[in-house]
Amino acid sequence: MAQERCDEATVRRLAPMPVAQIAAPDIYFNTRVGEPPAVGTTAMEALGRAHASERTNQRPYVFRLVQVAVSADQSMAYDDGSAHIEYDETATGRHISYEMTYLRVWKVVDGRCRIAASYGRAEE
Repeated sequence: MAQERCDEATVRRLAPMPVAQIAAPDIYFNTRVGEPPAVGTTAMEALGRAHASERTNQRPYVFRLVQVAVSADQSMAYDDGSAHIEYDETATGRHISYEMTYLRVWKVVDGRCRIAASYGRAEE
């Protein structure tokens, strides 16, 4: 298999995919204020299962990249922008819709460009 680079075209191609599908095994995933980050794909998958039990009608996140920066050797990159989050709370039925700003760090792992870290916060 050819070595994939973390160049701008690859980051833009992978950016809309669900994080679980493109996460590095040791991903650092920090999106919850006041809660510790999920570290590693096992912890991130557990967080996803918890969200699935608390949410219905979860819509796919819509990422809007503001910028992509790539290292000279294309082994790492970052992108930042915003994502639209929308779902209904299972317990209350209340509809939740908000924008989140984020920063993601990408690195080549086992020949593939993967998300090494993701940090996001709901916009105020």
